[in-house]
Amino acid sequence: MINAEGFAASSPRSEEAVGDAPSSSRSEALRRRVRRTAVQSLGIGAFYAIVIVFFWVRSPHFITPYNIASILATAAPLGLVATGQTFAIVSGGFDLSVGGVVPLAAMVYAQTSGSLPVWMSVIATVALGAAIGFVNGLVICKVRINPLIATLGMLSITGGFAYVITNGVTQPLAKAGAGFLGDVI
Repeated sequence: MINAEGFAASSPRSEEAVGDAPSSSRSEALRRRVRRTAVQSLGIGAFYAIVIVFFWVRSPHFITPYNIASILATAAPLGLVATGQTFAIVSGGFDLSVGGVVPLAAMVYAQTSGSLPVWMSVIATVALGAAIGFVNGLVICKVRINPLIATLGMLSITGGFAYVITNGVTQPLAKAGAGFLGDVI
């Protein structure tokens, strides 16, 4: 229908239909998003279950308390790094320097754990990581260098620094009790 001004007139019924459409399309979009997330989660869970069953069949020693503790202890550093990277990615950035910061921090912990209490070694290690992150932030925000270039450069600097200090040799803990954080903290 055309009104006196020459524009299409809307009937009350068409306004109701238009008013309902956004809420129904929003709820449908929400349903689709929830369904997609559920399918992805179930797919990942099913994949993990298949992997566990495969290795359990291949070796009956796979599902033992010792092996589970060993797997979790080995995966813990990666999980910590992944948690930090999640925050960086969710905030719209990324940080490539962790590949060099982790070995440097591990080297600092290994070398300071012999002369300092474990808690002070942990603080020194975290302070080193925070200082490197601060430098990354300054270079990115104040000097306005692309985050990819800045963090890639810091990866090279920190990884190279750790390599030069250790001469490329794995550093043992200076104090045997400092392993697994000295069972304290």
